[in-house]
Amino acid sequence: MQPRASGEPGGSSGKDRDPSARRIRVPEISISEIQHGTFPQASRLNPRFTPARPLLLVTLKVRWAPKDPPRAFAALEKGLLAFSGTFRRHQCRGMGIYHVFSDAGGNGGSRAGSGESSAPSGKEEEFDAGLALAHLLEHAVIDFLSEVTGEASCSGITGAHRSVSHRYDVLVECREMEVGCCCLALALAWLQDLCRGQAMGSAEKEVLSVLRWIHRRAAPVVFASRVAGALGWSEDRVERALAALQETGYLEAAEYAMNLSGLPAYHPRRFAQGARLPLRP
Repeated sequence: MQPRASGEPGGSSGKDRDPSARRIRVPEISISEIQHGTFPQASRLNPRFTPARPLLLVTLKVRWAPKDPPRAFAALEKGLLAFSGTFRRHQCRGMGIYHVFSDAGGNGGSRAGSGESSAPSGKEEEFDAGLALAHLLEHAVIDFLSEVTGEASCSGITGAHRSVSHRYDVLVECREMEVGCCCLALALAWLQDLCRGQAMGSAEKEVLSVLRWIHRRAAPVVFASRVAGALGWSEDRVERALAALQETGYLEAAEYAMNLSGLPAYHPRRFAQGARLPLRP
């Protein structure tokens, strides 16, 4: 799943645009492969991985060349912190130049577990903007997953391929592939929004709230009216969030056939083991 090429990805309303924010060169990101399962060798990369807990393994190609990479990276980190204070509780164990959230009082909580980054040997002091962005993506996926699922801890790691430039692997603990892919798609879209000077705010929080409601109730069919009643929101507000989740590929929309109301119904997707994901080109 990949972010939209245009428009306001992930349900962004445009109301939270920060006029003082500097626009950053928008990265080119493509997903090469997504795998889900247990990877016994992963514990050697991050000993905090729980052995029996499935991982979401995402291989991406990232081309990102901002004028001042460390400054651009810091601006994206600041944008995530402004969106949610939970990022302050991340325990980042990335290499020094890729370390995130430490100045914000991070590394002290357990909610979102640990995130690590690794670079090819001999390049430790060379700032790789693509690796930095992939590492920040890992932290965003961890945070959104924790918000949606309520997991007390979640660990991850990001690494650069040695033999292929601009290619990176992101691994995150994730019990359900569908929810993990949805959080990945949202994180990709919203990080690109931050690069455009679009602050994350109320619209994005609403998308996560609706995703959390669907996930925790394991609802096979979702109606905007039902979600609106449960959350005390208007149906239009819920519909915007549902439309954003539909665009990630997490939901499918169809007219409800059980009665004559014609109400739109949304069905959470389920991926068969080994199925090829519906990645957008």
